[in-house]
Amino acid sequence: MERKKLIHSVGSIAEVYFVSNNKHKYTGILKGSDNALLRWSIAKKPSASPPNMAPGIAIKFFRDNVESANIFAMYSLSGAESFNPFEHDLTNHVPMLDVKKVGLDLKLLLRAFKKASSWPTMIGLSNLCGWD
Repeated sequence: MERKKLIHSVGSIAEVYFVSNNKHKYTGILKGSDNALLRWSIAKKPSASPPNMAPGIAIKFFRDNVESANIFAMYSLSGAESFNPFEHDLTNHVPMLDVKKVGLDLKLLLRAFKKASSWPTMIGLSNLCGWD
């Protein structure tokens, strides 16, 4: 059965690779990868008035005999007052929502995220370095 995608349902995907300068002691994907997909998407339908768009990025690094390593990043769960997806830095530690200032849709999203993590707006990166 196919799961309906509620957020980031529209995006573009490209094959990418990561080239490390190797001037570090990091392991795993941080040494480089030739097998990855990058997905640039928006979390929700953009709003024209006021302008608002919630861009996000995901990179999936494929590895042999172990699950993929993944990176997710956004500026804000509530979006930005701009249609320029490069106006703000994207981060894997998205600021926590102020539930008193957001609509029901974002409150429900945050509740769903909290089912999976005590830190629902932060994604760790240690999985990138776990396997060479």
